[in-house]
Amino acid sequence: MIRFAHDQADTSLLDRITQREGMPLSRRKISTALIVDDDNNLRLLLGEMLQLLGLQVKSTSNGAEALTLLASGESFDLMMTDIRMPGHIDGPVLARTARTLYPVMQVVIMTGFAGERATAIPDDTPILKKPFRLKDLQELIARLGEPAIDG
Repeated sequence: MIRFAHDQADTSLLDRITQREGMPLSRRKISTALIVDDDNNLRLLLGEMLQLLGLQVKSTSNGAEALTLLASGESFDLMMTDIRMPGHIDGPVLARTARTLYPVMQVVIMTGFAGERATAIPDDTPILKKPFRLKDLQELIARLGEPAIDG
């Protein structure tokens, strides 16, 4: 379970996070995110965490809704999806489809227990293990926002 508490009246929280970690928001390459998870509480919590890190966030409760949103022309820098979701489009299927349609979009699979679905995750897709902390999320986004190094 992810636990995160913050005081909404504390407007300096975001400043303290970015100053402590040395990652000013003005340099971020990732500014928009799509959350795909059937757990409403997790979607809300993750949305708050991403907003604290300066991202604009939208969310859907399943893979079909996510693909409909993407097909509408809305673009995102990052999509975070749970590995297990109801319906025919789970996390690995959604990750492969979304990356085929939008190759520049970063995709992250979240899981507490992947089980047999772990083998279906594309090799180059980062996995964020639940539970995670705000700092873990911040480090992941910073790493994904770094420019690719040509070999």
